[in-house]
Amino acid sequence: FGGYQHAGQLVSELSALLVLLLDIPLVDLLGKWDSIKFMYFGLYIFSTYGCYLFFRYGLKFSFWISFMGSLGYLLGNRAFLINYADEFSVAQAHFLYFPWALLFIKVAHSRSQPLIACLAGLVISLANYTVTSDHETEFLCILFLNAYNIYLGLIRFRGGYSNSKAISFIKYVVFFPMFHLFGLSLRLVPLFDSLFAKEFFLMDPRTGEPTTGLYWAG
Repeated sequence: FGGYQHAGQLVSELSALLVLLLDIPLVDLLGKWDSIKFMYFGLYIFSTYGCYLFFRYGLKFSFWISFMGSLGYLLGNRAFLINYADEFSVAQAHFLYFPWALLFIKVAHSRSQPLIACLAGLVISLANYTVTSDHETEFLCILFLNAYNIYLGLIRFRGGYSNSKAISFIKYVVFFPMFHLFGLSLRLVPLFDSLFAKEFFLMDPRTGEPTTGLYWAG
Protein backbone atom coordinates (compact mmCIF):
# COMPACT_ATOMS: atom_id res chain seq x y z
CA PHE A 1 0.00 0.00 0.00
CA GLY A 2 2.97 2.34 0.46
CA GLY A 3 3.42 5.11 3.03
CA TYR A 4 5.24 5.19 6.33
CA GLN A 5 3.97 3.62 9.52
CA HIS A 6 5.31 6.68 11.35
CA ALA A 7 7.20 9.82 10.34
CA GLY A 8 10.64 9.87 11.89
CA GLN A 9 13.86 11.88 11.84
CA LEU A 10 12.20 14.67 9.81
CA VAL A 11 11.35 12.19 7.04
CA SER A 12 7.72 12.74 6.12
CA GLU A 13 5.45 13.36 3.18
CA LEU A 14 5.61 17.14 3.63
CA SER A 15 9.40 17.28 3.90
CA ALA A 16 9.73 15.03 0.85
CA LEU A 17 7.29 17.22 -1.09
CA LEU A 18 9.34 20.33 -0.30
CA VAL A 19 12.51 18.63 -1.52
CA LEU A 20 10.69 17.67 -4.72
CA LEU A 21 9.20 21.11 -5.34
CA LEU A 22 12.50 22.89 -4.63
CA ASP A 23 14.37 20.36 -6.78
CA ILE A 24 16.98 19.71 -4.08
CA PRO A 25 19.52 17.01 -5.06
CA LEU A 26 19.67 13.93 -2.85
CA VAL A 27 23.28 14.66 -1.83
CA ASP A 28 22.59 18.32 -0.95
CA LEU A 29 22.23 17.97 2.83
CA LEU A 30 22.48 21.71 3.46
CA GLY A 31 19.62 22.30 1.04
CA LYS A 32 17.60 19.63 2.83
CA TRP A 33 18.15 21.31 6.20
CA ASP A 34 17.25 24.69 4.72
CA SER A 35 13.97 23.26 3.48
CA ILE A 36 13.24 21.91 6.98
CA LYS A 37 14.08 25.30 8.50
CA PHE A 38 11.70 27.20 6.23
CA MET A 39 9.06 24.49 6.64
CA TYR A 40 9.09 25.06 10.40
CA PHE A 41 9.00 28.82 9.92
CA GLY A 42 5.96 28.51 7.68
CA LEU A 43 4.25 26.17 10.14
CA TYR A 44 4.84 28.64 12.98
CA ILE A 45 3.08 31.37 10.99
CA PHE A 46 0.35 28.90 10.04
CA SER A 47 -0.20 27.91 13.67
CA THR A 48 -0.16 31.48 14.98
CA TYR A 49 -2.71 32.60 12.40
CA GLY A 50 -4.95 29.63 13.24
CA CYS A 51 -4.77 30.53 16.92
CA TYR A 52 -5.72 34.12 16.10
CA LEU A 53 -8.75 32.96 14.11
CA PHE A 54 -9.83 30.68 16.96
CA PHE A 55 -9.69 33.49 19.50
CA ARG A 56 -11.20 36.10 17.16
CA TYR A 57 -13.99 34.18 15.43
CA GLY A 58 -14.31 31.05 17.56
CA LEU A 59 -14.31 32.55 21.05
CA LYS A 60 -15.36 36.05 19.84
CA PHE A 61 -12.53 37.91 21.60
CA SER A 62 -11.47 41.39 20.55
CA PHE A 63 -8.77 41.96 17.96
CA TRP A 64 -5.97 42.84 20.38
CA ILE A 65 -6.71 39.99 22.79
CA SER A 66 -6.79 37.57 19.88
CA PHE A 67 -3.58 39.00 18.45
CA MET A 68 -1.69 38.84 21.75
CA GLY A 69 -3.10 35.40 22.49
CA SER A 70 -1.93 34.04 19.14
CA LEU A 71 1.59 35.35 19.74
CA GLY A 72 1.56 33.97 23.26
CA TYR A 73 0.54 30.55 21.98
CA LEU A 74 4.05 30.07 20.58
CA LEU A 75 6.22 32.68 22.29
CA GLY A 76 4.75 32.29 25.78
CA ASN A 77 3.68 28.66 25.81
CA ARG A 78 5.97 26.78 28.21
CA ALA A 79 4.73 23.38 27.02
CA PHE A 80 5.74 24.35 23.50
CA LEU A 81 8.98 26.21 24.25
CA ILE A 82 10.35 23.41 26.42
CA ASN A 83 10.61 21.28 23.29
CA TYR A 84 13.53 23.44 22.15
CA ALA A 85 15.63 22.11 25.02
CA ASP A 86 16.12 18.69 23.45
CA GLU A 87 14.61 16.80 20.51
CA PHE A 88 12.24 19.60 19.59
CA SER A 89 10.96 18.06 16.39
CA VAL A 90 9.34 15.04 18.03
CA ALA A 91 6.62 16.94 19.87
CA GLN A 92 5.76 20.04 17.85
CA ALA A 93 3.61 18.68 15.05
CA HIS A 94 0.29 18.50 16.90
CA PHE A 95 0.91 21.83 18.62
CA LEU A 96 1.07 23.46 15.19
CA TYR A 97 -2.27 22.07 13.95
CA PHE A 98 -4.05 22.18 17.31
CA PRO A 99 -5.51 25.74 16.98
CA TRP A 100 -7.01 24.96 13.57
CA ALA A 101 -8.75 21.85 14.89
CA LEU A 102 -10.15 23.90 17.80
CA LEU A 103 -11.36 26.54 15.35
CA PHE A 104 -13.22 24.09 13.12
CA ILE A 105 -14.81 22.28 16.07
CA LYS A 106 -16.01 25.57 17.55
CA VAL A 107 -17.33 26.85 14.21
CA ALA A 108 -19.09 23.53 13.58
CA HIS A 109 -21.02 23.86 16.84
CA SER A 110 -21.66 27.60 16.45
CA ARG A 111 -23.13 27.19 12.97
CA SER A 112 -24.79 23.83 13.72
CA GLN A 113 -22.96 22.19 10.83
CA PRO A 114 -21.49 18.82 11.89
CA LEU A 115 -19.69 18.45 8.57
CA ILE A 116 -17.22 21.16 9.62
CA ALA A 117 -16.21 18.85 12.48
CA CYS A 118 -15.14 16.38 9.78
CA LEU A 119 -12.72 19.02 8.53
CA ALA A 120 -11.29 19.33 12.04
CA GLY A 121 -10.55 15.59 12.07
CA LEU A 122 -8.79 15.79 8.72
CA VAL A 123 -6.77 18.84 9.74
CA ILE A 124 -5.40 17.31 12.94
CA SER A 125 -4.44 14.15 11.04
CA LEU A 126 -2.11 16.28 8.88
CA ALA A 127 0.25 16.51 11.86
CA ASN A 128 1.23 12.88 11.29
CA TYR A 129 2.31 13.70 7.72
CA THR A 130 4.30 16.83 8.63
CA VAL A 131 7.14 15.93 10.97
CA THR A 132 7.83 13.38 13.67
CA SER A 133 4.90 13.19 16.09
CA ASP A 134 5.33 12.21 19.70
CA HIS A 135 2.79 9.57 20.79
CA GLU A 136 2.17 11.08 24.22
CA THR A 137 1.68 14.58 22.80
CA GLU A 138 -0.60 13.19 20.13
CA PHE A 139 -2.65 11.31 22.72
CA LEU A 140 -3.10 14.42 24.88
CA CYS A 141 -4.02 16.50 21.84
CA ILE A 142 -6.65 14.05 20.59
CA LEU A 143 -8.00 13.50 24.10
CA PHE A 144 -8.51 17.24 24.63
CA LEU A 145 -10.06 17.79 21.19
CA ASN A 146 -12.58 15.00 21.73
CA ALA A 147 -13.36 16.29 25.23
CA TYR A 148 -13.86 19.81 23.86
CA ASN A 149 -16.09 18.46 21.11
CA ILE A 150 -18.20 16.51 23.61
CA TYR A 151 -18.40 19.53 25.94
CA LEU A 152 -19.73 21.79 23.19
CA GLY A 153 -22.23 19.08 22.27
CA LEU A 154 -23.48 18.76 25.84
CA ILE A 155 -24.06 22.51 26.09
CA ARG A 156 -26.90 22.08 23.60
CA PHE A 157 -28.94 20.27 26.27
CA ARG A 158 -29.06 23.27 28.60
CA GLY A 159 -32.46 24.28 27.25
CA GLY A 160 -33.88 20.79 27.69
CA TYR A 161 -33.67 17.41 26.01
CA SER A 162 -35.00 16.70 22.53
CA ASN A 163 -34.46 13.97 19.97
CA SER A 164 -33.06 16.44 17.43
CA LYS A 165 -30.45 17.64 19.94
CA ALA A 166 -29.51 14.05 20.77
CA ILE A 167 -29.09 13.16 17.09
CA SER A 168 -27.01 16.29 16.54
CA PHE A 169 -24.85 15.43 19.56
CA ILE A 170 -24.19 11.92 18.22
CA LYS A 171 -23.18 13.36 14.84
CA TYR A 172 -20.58 15.66 16.40
CA VAL A 173 -19.19 12.94 18.67
CA VAL A 174 -18.88 10.42 15.82
CA PHE A 175 -17.86 12.57 12.83
CA PHE A 176 -14.72 14.11 14.32
CA PRO A 177 -12.91 10.90 15.41
CA MET A 178 -14.16 9.00 12.37
CA PHE A 179 -12.67 11.48 9.91
CA HIS A 180 -9.54 11.72 12.02
CA LEU A 181 -9.05 7.97 11.54
CA PHE A 182 -9.86 8.39 7.86
CA GLY A 183 -7.14 11.03 7.60
CA LEU A 184 -4.68 8.61 9.21
CA SER A 185 -5.48 5.83 6.74
CA LEU A 186 -2.18 6.32 4.90
CA ARG A 187 -0.47 5.47 8.18
CA LEU A 188 -2.81 2.83 9.58
CA VAL A 189 -3.53 0.79 6.44
CA PRO A 190 0.16 -0.03 5.67
CA LEU A 191 0.82 -0.69 9.35
CA PHE A 192 -1.97 -3.21 9.89
CA ASP A 193 -1.43 -4.74 6.44
CA SER A 194 2.22 -5.44 7.30
CA LEU A 195 1.23 -6.77 10.71
CA PHE A 196 -1.26 -9.22 9.24
CA ALA A 197 1.22 -10.21 6.52
CA LYS A 198 3.88 -10.75 9.23
CA GLU A 199 6.22 -8.31 7.49
CA PHE A 200 6.33 -5.98 10.49
CA PHE A 201 6.27 -6.52 14.22
CA LEU A 202 6.92 -4.55 17.40
CA MET A 203 10.43 -5.05 18.66
CA ASP A 204 12.51 -3.60 21.47
CA PRO A 205 16.22 -4.37 20.85
CA ARG A 206 17.38 -2.20 23.76
CA THR A 207 16.41 -4.75 26.42
CA GLY A 208 19.14 -7.19 25.46
CA GLU A 209 17.90 -9.97 23.23
CA PRO A 210 15.42 -8.87 20.56
CA THR A 211 11.98 -9.15 22.11
CA THR A 212 8.54 -8.10 21.01
CA GLY A 213 7.06 -5.15 22.81
CA LEU A 214 7.24 -1.40 23.11
CA TYR A 215 10.17 0.38 24.73
CA TRP A 216 9.15 2.67 27.60
CA ALA A 217 11.82 5.12 28.75
CA GLY A 218 9.79 6.19 31.79
